[in-house]
Amino acid sequence: MLTAETLTVRLGAHEILQAVDFTAHAGEVTAIVGPNGSGKTTLLRALTGDVAFTGAARIGALDVARAKPWELASRRGVLAQFTGVAFPFTVAEIVRLGQASGTAGAATDLTEQALARVGLAGFAPRRYHDLSGGEQQRVQLARVLAQVWEPLDESGPRWLVLDEPVASLDIAHQIEVMELARAFARAGGGVVAVMHDLNLTAMFADAVALMARGRVVTQGPVTAVFRDSTLSDAYGCKLRVNVAPPSSTFILPHAALT
Repeated sequence: MLTAETLTVRLGAHEILQAVDFTAHAGEVTAIVGPNGSGKTTLLRALTGDVAFTGAARIGALDVARAKPWELASRRGVLAQFTGVAFPFTVAEIVRLGQASGTAGAATDLTEQALARVGLAGFAPRRYHDLSGGEQQRVQLARVLAQVWEPLDESGPRWLVLDEPVASLDIAHQIEVMELARAFARAGGGVVAVMHDLNLTAMFADAVALMARGRVVTQGPVTAVFRDSTLSDAYGCKLRVNVAPPSSTFILPHAALT
């Protein structure tokens, strides 16, 4: 499991996360949703060891606060909302950065495999800065995949930790990325993803943590968390949960229905 217990993050006098408890299970896609400023990205950064916190965070038996960087890199790959690249790297060089920091550094064909997995076969020699924003985001996802290529090994599951992985993608590539995440989980790994699209979340997530004002309001299966009053209270607007035939959950703003 990937867990947080009474996890608190402060910036100066301001408490960004307030005693958060959170659990994600290997074999599942766990989505973190909630309004802007609710603490979703900060929770991811604490869980992956990228921001200081009090409380506890663990990846399996690994204590995030005490783990060495190479130990964390071997168990989780992190896709940030934005990854700045200052040097004129090729696509292949970007992906190899992930491979070099993971456990499959000696594999010779991993770069091409990772790029093919995100729909960018043949992009390896191209310059990263010549790509569109959506293509760059998929290159970064290939880098993360190359870092944690095998979802499961003798040490346990590895984790994909994704911060808004579909934000800059068209609908076809959004679905492709979410199917990739689900396949990683079904192969024994774990996936935690910050999501803004509640409908994609309903389609692909096994579990959801709903955040508001620096806390996890509720966590559980989609059908338990996605309720009219719960979502409306968290987002501060009227939302209605509906089910389209045969059983696909979708959410519309109340104003769109009047």
